[in-house]
Amino acid sequence: AAATPSDRLFVRNLPFSATEDEIRAHFESHGAVSECHVPLDDGARSKGYAFVRFAKSDDARRAMENSDGTDFQGRLMHVLPGRPSRDQPSLGGEGIDESKLTYKQRMELERKRKAEGASAGWSAGFIRDDAVVDNLSDRLGLTKSDVLDVKGGLSSGDAAVRLALGETHVREENREYFKGHGVDMDALISSGGKGR
Repeated sequence: AAATPSDRLFVRNLPFSATEDEIRAHFESHGAVSECHVPLDDGARSKGYAFVRFAKSDDARRAMENSDGTDFQGRLMHVLPGRPSRDQPSLGGEGIDESKLTYKQRMELERKRKAEGASAGWSAGFIRDDAVVDNLSDRLGLTKSDVLDVKGGLSSGDAAVRLALGETHVREENREYFKGHGVDMDALISSGGKGR
């Protein structure tokens, strides 16, 4: 069965020493390469295969026809049509049949659409809970458990109250710091309409 035209190629039987730059340089003779990815194992070593994405599917087809079964750094490489990457499924373009997408792909598409419409400024005032506890414990010379008073048990809800008060204190200090340096945090937070 013939594979559908794709701009992404799966290249296997590569030398484990081959770098993304070397693979990219090899395939750029067939057209513009927009992405080259060599998966690594837990030891940060190449797994011996790569994914090469071309700007045009015609270039990918030509590269596959001309490179499959050829020598690359002493190894006979095999070039096959690649599936769309999990990181970048072909979502977001016009004319997508969303009924054929998985639930996960639909949620990713919805998340991307929301992100495109929102400003990045909404999270400018956000402070993670662990950062608040770290900050307070360093400043007060206490352990994190002392800041939250976990020795008495968390059932009372006091830890959440202490954390909220600490977050408010740190946020106000940040606001004053940025105000002193000419940054209007209120404008940053309200620009996305989702201020915390």
